[in-house]
Amino acid sequence: MQIRTLRDYRRTYKELYEKLLSLILIFAYCIGITDFNYIALDGTILKAFNSPFNILKMKDIKILLKHFTEEKLSDEEISDLRDSAQKFLHSNKLLDHEKIDVLNTLKEILEESEQSSIAINDETARWMYNKQHKPQLSFNLQHGVDTKSNLICGINLSQSPTDHYEIPALMEKVLNNLNRIKPAVVSADTIYRTIINATYLNENSIEFLTPTRKQGKESINHLNDNPFSIDYFEYDPIKEVYICPNKKELKKYGPYDCKPDKFGFQRKQYSFSNYLACKECSDKEKCCKGKNRTITRYGHELLDQAEMLMEIEENKIKYKIRNIVEGPNGTYKIYFHINELHIVGIEYIQGEMNLIGTAYNLKRIFNI
Repeated sequence: MQIRTLRDYRRTYKELYEKLLSLILIFAYCIGITDFNYIALDGTILKAFNSPFNILKMKDIKILLKHFTEEKLSDEEISDLRDSAQKFLHSNKLLDHEKIDVLNTLKEILEESEQSSIAINDETARWMYNKQHKPQLSFNLQHGVDTKSNLICGINLSQSPTDHYEIPALMEKVLNNLNRIKPAVVSADTIYRTIINATYLNENSIEFLTPTRKQGKESINHLNDNPFSIDYFEYDPIKEVYICPNKKELKKYGPYDCKPDKFGFQRKQYSFSNYLACKECSDKEKCCKGKNRTITRYGHELLDQAEMLMEIEENKIKYKIRNIVEGPNGTYKIYFHINELHIVGIEYIQGEMNLIGTAYNLKRIFNI
């Protein structure tokens, strides 16, 4: 009874937790702990409170819908259903017409998410890969951390299994929590390097520090061992050529239109090559398998701008500071046990994470 009461309390007051998180951040600003000038972004996976076996697949849903709306299944057909589908079929918690509504909702969610199965306990959870690259029902937890004070400025739960398009939703939470105090700089790793993220930050006049794949490797000294890898081809944005390790220029061809992304943004594709230089090169076999080396580059004004920003030495130093953003992820899991939350529903877990963020910030301010 005590656990249920606490759970109900969390659900009832979940809207207040984000306001409380905001008040703590404004307090930190007012007493001069930080200016929120530079925010680092990162994500982690939060495990959902649902057994990986307590799921329904599209096939199960269609069979159950047929049972409730067209023709009753035979005992043999019922015995062939997976255990979770049989459990749903025989459940006394819902009337038949309520089960039909639930099944139709689950079917729509599966069609929209393009996933293969859905959790019965929490239909808002989605299959995502954890650190061990194993699929588990989860939520994508995104947060922004102030690099000066290590305070958590905003938390956003998402159903997206990747981080590619998460900055707009997360930064809206951050800006609201900071009472529209706008950071000058936001940094994120390479996976966030997409047009919609760059566009959002550009429209809000926020500098975007995010490396290309090569720049990311350089920042951790993890370039390819092969001296003729793409890692060692330098791009000259002024001449718009690639320079190979033997100092030959690969000329640009294009642009060619790419397929628009899910938000309608379109990149341009360019090819870079130098047939004659490759033909006469003594290192050709080390460099390419075909007749000549070709490099494909996908261009967009804002992404090119971000790439140039990351070539500035001061920004490289700034970007390394963002490593502090990973600290709260461990704290969430070790001290706040977020992977053991007995809460279902993305909106309720969002409220709980705002409460955890508030607790984290209070401890941080006390330590400062």
